[in-house]
Amino acid sequence: MSRALAAVDRLIVLLVALGLAFLGGWSILYYLGNPYAIQLAEFNNQRIWREAPDQEWFKWVLLGIVIGGLLLGGWMVLANIRRKRIAQVNSDDASTAEGRIRFNITDIASAVAGQLERDPKVNKVKDVVLFDRGRPTMQFTISAEPDVPIAALRSQIDQAERDIREAIGTADIDSVYRIHLEPVAR
Repeated sequence: MSRALAAVDRLIVLLVALGLAFLGGWSILYYLGNPYAIQLAEFNNQRIWREAPDQEWFKWVLLGIVIGGLLLGGWMVLANIRRKRIAQVNSDDASTAEGRIRFNITDIASAVAGQLERDPKVNKVKDVVLFDRGRPTMQFTISAEPDVPIAALRSQIDQAERDIREAIGTADIDSVYRIHLEPVAR
């Protein structure tokens, strides 16, 4: 997700939250008999609003709003679910003036995930390499048992991070480790 897309998402959430907070506050004030809330309700009950569906232009405005909403909503869904994955990365250490050496970063991520899965208390490690907020990032989601020794798991993650840095050299890639603990058995 890019920074611009994250900003648009936050703006939309802010506008929806403010709108819902306004409607909630207005309905509470209307219930309590606040004169401003009652005046706003009377303004919304004018003849022009009641007769709008009978007008010739109403169906076209409604159709435009529906089509615009579908296009905007579809764009927002596609923009948020699309991931910019990375496969090949340049190795500045091994490259020369005669040519650039590229390696597959997803293979390194898979190897690190396999190394972390060797722990019997780790159920699964999911790895993905993508651009996150404009930065190339290796993300690891570690699903572990609830009684996993966190200190031992942390040392394994530190070793995995050292292995990654040794394997990729000076390639500028961030790494993120997310630990998800399974629910406690009852």
